[in-house]
Amino acid sequence: MRKLTLLFLFLTSTLYIIAQTERDAQLWQKGELEFDISRRYSFSLQDEARLTDNMQHLSYYYFDFGNVIKFGKSLRLGLDYVLVEKEKKDGFYSTRNQYNVYLSMRHKYHRYLFYNRILTEGQWVDYKTSENGHELQDKFLRDKVTLRYKLKKYLYPYVEDELYYRLQRDGNKNPDGFDRNRFYVGLLYNLTDNFKLDFFSMYENNFNCVPHAQNFVYGVGFSRTLF
Repeated sequence: MRKLTLLFLFLTSTLYIIAQTERDAQLWQKGELEFDISRRYSFSLQDEARLTDNMQHLSYYYFDFGNVIKFGKSLRLGLDYVLVEKEKKDGFYSTRNQYNVYLSMRHKYHRYLFYNRILTEGQWVDYKTSENGHELQDKFLRDKVTLRYKLKKYLYPYVEDELYYRLQRDGNKNPDGFDRNRFYVGLLYNLTDNFKLDFFSMYENNFNCVPHAQNFVYGVGFSRTLF
């Protein structure tokens, strides 16, 4: 009962509008290539670019590569390295090194597909840079739940929700605890069995960090599996 109460309080807290909240419309582009090494192992490449400030300029870009281990059709374990370029307030870019470790689970029920991905990430800001003697870093635990519906053989509308939990206070004095929430509505279009297009909109609420921000994101992406 206590866990249900905490979850309810967390979900409802993301609905409050904070007086000093910043709002922005953004456009995200993402791409993914996956190379099957064997039936159990694969190698992936990903990139994402984000246009912010009402889609006016590029403020965030990352390149990601890693390995995936498959346990049957329902379970995956992944380990990625991510190189991030993020714009700072002075207009220069901050280089960040990040790792991702995740476990992804899949379950099919008639026309419905359920996914749950649990990911932990650590990000180090500008190598050997510190604030008050402490290395600048972000560490999160992220839980993303996805529900897809097979409308036709090639069309999959979906909804998705992702919660962020900050594992430790960072250099900007953002507290640990639940940090942000992302809610997606999207449509996957299967051009072939191995080539997919993704069209989505997303609402992001950063409610426990500085600055408080609400972002309204439109996105397009693709994924391709190569043999």
